Amino acid sequence: MTENALEQKSWHTTILLLALLFLCLPITYLTLPPLQPFHDKLKDAAIIFSILISCILYLYNRIENKFLRRQLVIFMIYYLFLIGESFIRYGSIMAYPHIILVLSCFFYVILFYSFLSKRINLPLFLERLCYLLCGFVYLQQVLARTSIIPYFFDASVMQRVTHAMPIFSLLFCTIFFISKYIRRPKLYLLPIIGINLIIILIENHRSVWTATIAALLVFTYMILKAKKESVKIIYFLLVMLAIFIVAMYLLAFAEGRYSTYLSFMKERFEEIYKFRQIRGTGMFRYIQYEYYLPYIKENLLFGMRFKGFELPGVYEHAFERVSGHHFHSGYLTVLFYHGLFGFYLLYGPIIYYIFSFFKQRKYYTENIALFAFIVSGLVFSLAYELRFFYFAVLGIGFALLEKEENGIANK
Repeated sequence: MTENALEQKSWHTTILLLALLFLCLPITYLTLPPLQPFHDKLKDAAIIFSILISCILYLYNRIENKFLRRQLVIFMIYYLFLIGESFIRYGSIMAYPHIILVLSCFFYVILFYSFLSKRINLPLFLERLCYLLCGFVYLQQVLARTSIIPYFFDASVMQRVTHAMPIFSLLFCTIFFISKYIRRPKLYLLPIIGINLIIILIENHRSVWTATIAALLVFTYMILKAKKESVKIIYFLLVMLAIFIVAMYLLAFAEGRYSTYLSFMKERFEEIYKFRQIRGTGMFRYIQYEYYLPYIKENLLFGMRFKGFELPGVYEHAFERVSGHHFHSGYLTVLFYHGLFGFYLLYGPIIYYIFSFFKQRKYYTENIALFAFIVSGLVFSLAYELRFFYFAVLGIGFALLEKEENGIANK
């Protein structure tokens, strides 16, 4: 295949995959309310498309990873079981689609792995993805914080203006650009990294803060294990620069009108480990765990499935009847609806990827970035469900591991 043909194929694949990815990102705050139902239908279509294409890829033997092939077969058998159960119990092939939607993110692993494990320049794809995603999040920030589009609240400096998932996705871009910078330092990357970290901070999602800390710790550990001394030195200088900027900020604004931001940040961090006393969203999640754990223990292997959807929720008064359970934990969601079997289906590929990563003889900076983000998802999942973007990155991670094994990581 010529270089031009490869580049054309790369663009076609990039456009298809990015379209599928952005359709499944929460953009409630970006779109006008009348457009939201239309966006939801497009998102449902993207999910159905990913399931169908995954099955086609399997039939045509395009999924080379044996673990993912086996996992897809188990998924489809389980889906057929759920459809049969729904038809027998309710007379409908899918009475509550949310039950399947909980696990459907897995098909993005298959889709992104299969399309990107072939002759596609993966670092180039990741670069395009990160630039577009940064632009997507920046646009939301500008629209919200300049009041171009009216929102449901006052978008003050420390107020949230978007869902946690796009901000968590921005963490991936940040880690990727850090890995790119320490490999080949480019000054234009520093402002992007800085802006991303500021947005992560002011968006005020503690789940993303803890995931960011986890990702940076894992990334730092893996970089320190790297054999190239130049990479370690550049990363050390980058960390020192970040510490210096933070120290200067604290010295300059520890008192005066900016001190309110520091006090606010302190209170937000305290809510993480003092949730019983402060009784904020941490207590909200703790109550959910207390309420649902007995149901999980009684239905440990396969969960409650459709029966669980109909049970009254712990905060039923705040939502419509029979609207499911509005979990604030990915682990609770999967274990409640699908039990340990569902947990294996959805989280099994994550664990398998982590073990596969450590089997590598050599770690590239891009792969370390993906690994750090994927591990941080296990922390993020304590507070929210892992959605399609995360599993798309997991699929990319599998593809990159395979290419590095074959010595074609940059091709």
